[in-house]
Parts: sequence; structure tokens; C-alpha cells
Amino acid sequence: DIPPRLYVFENQQPREGRKSIRVHLKGVKSNTEALGAMVMFYTRRNIGKKKVVQRRWVEYTQGGLASQNESGILFGLDKGMEAVGLKVRWPYVTRNGASSGVTIEKLYTLKDLPMKDHLEVTVCEDGKILVGKVSCFL
Repeated sequence: DIPPRLYVFENQQPREGRKSIRVHLKGVKSNTEALGAMVMFYTRRNIGKKKVVQRRWVEYTQGGLASQNESGILFGLDKGMEAVGLKVRWPYVTRNGASSGVTIEKLYTLKDLPMKDHLEVTVCEDGKILVGKVSCFL
């Protein structure tokens, strides 16, 4: 018999001025978990004002055991970068006699949010950005 073991891994990599943001999407007209949505994270370098865009698809079915996937989408900010905003391409399905996919893009600003080492936000389809992983239907 093999004795059972429990492993806990902790990331001990020093951040040294780097930051991160985790984005949770909550849909109303699209599906509630916004599966199939694309999130574009816009940043700007403080020196030179160079813009950088990071893109992620919303999917929670990676790997063999989907329940082990983290919720939300993680983006990183390097030293000297500031978060500008998000663009979300929400997936909709309309019924006009036949099914057809329609996408709607919405812009969200991040300039007014307090950016710490790590920020977690919930982006609501109706245009709200809430700090933390919270419900859009308060």
C-alpha cells in the first residue's frame, strides 16, 4: 500500500513591483459565467506610454478534471505598467427563426480602482465593475 500524502505548493517567487489582476465575468443576457467571452486587458507603460494588450478566452474546461480549475482570468502587470481598462466581447445567442451567434463588445475603465499587489474584480455585463468576487445582482 502507498501511504496517502497531502502536498501544498506555495509560490514564493518575489513580486518586486509586479502586480496582478483577476477578472470574474458575470453575464445576464449571455450565459452567467460568460463562457466563450474574450477579455482584452489594456495597459500602458509609465515611461514612453507604450500600450500593451493581453487577451484571454473564458473557458473552465482545461485539463482532465474541470473542478480543479480556478475561476476568473488572471492578468499580470510588469514593473512600470499601469492598468487602463478592459474590453469584453460578451457572447450572445439570438433567436431569429434560427440560432445565430452575436457578440457585443463593452469597454470598462480601471483607472478609478485601487491597484494593489493583487486586485480581484467582478465585471458585470450591465457595465459595473465591483471589487472582489461578488454578485452583480445586489
